[in-house]
Amino acid sequence: MLKNEVIDQFLTQWQVINRHLRQGMLANDTIQITRIQWLLLRYVQQTEDCTMGQLAEKCGVKLSTVSQMADRLEKNGLIERATGKKDTRQKVVRLTTKGEEFVHSALSIWAELLTQSLGQFTSEEQTQFIDFLTRMAAAVTREKRTRDLNPNKQL
Repeated sequence: MLKNEVIDQFLTQWQVINRHLRQGMLANDTIQITRIQWLLLRYVQQTEDCTMGQLAEKCGVKLSTVSQMADRLEKNGLIERATGKKDTRQKVVRLTTKGEEFVHSALSIWAELLTQSLGQFTSEEQTQFIDFLTRMAAAVTREKRTRDLNPNKQL
């Protein structure tokens, strides 16, 4: 199989999987969020006293963009801005109870879909699949770092 055919097949299947995993995950009866807002919510959930600067860096967007996203998430009652525990001059972002419930619900849907999908593979195949994904993620990360350090390098 030619290199471009493999890449095309990979991207096609990746998009199908990604689309099905996202269905129903980023919305409920009253709230619908974007993928980048989902990343923001997950990072806030995983990081105690998360600052807006940390969010901008993690999401790879400008501080003003994160601020607008946070405004929408706060309006939906998913996050709140508060004074930092360690530094009272600092403003931090935290999930509200509603935000915690939203994230938990979305993760439950995702876990169910993945459990059903991965269930068609043997335990050995699952381990092998995860190993392949881990190796691919490491390779992509290394390549990105190399490009970031050498921005004029051709792909």
